[in-house]
Amino acid sequence: MDLIPISILIGLVLIGAGFVYDAVFAGIPYQDPTPEMSRRFDDQKMTAIQIMQIGGLVFVAGICGGIISFLASRLLTARQMNTDYHG
Repeated sequence: MDLIPISILIGLVLIGAGFVYDAVFAGIPYQDPTPEMSRRFDDQKMTAIQIMQIGGLVFVAGICGGIISFLASRLLTARQMNTDYHG
């Protein structure tokens, strides 16, 4: 099983989960919050942002892995063709 499409998919799922967490738990800030409500909102907002950042990193890692894998296969194919042609 190829890990690159799985990591891209997991990254997208985490980004979506961060948005859902933000909408459900943090949501719209209160108009006149108490210090406790403000602290809770900030904590939940930071959690949502961290989930989205981790998802973004996993997504970018999957894209970079795909690019590296593609370039490596092209390089190996070119070397194989060069060896076959001259050898």
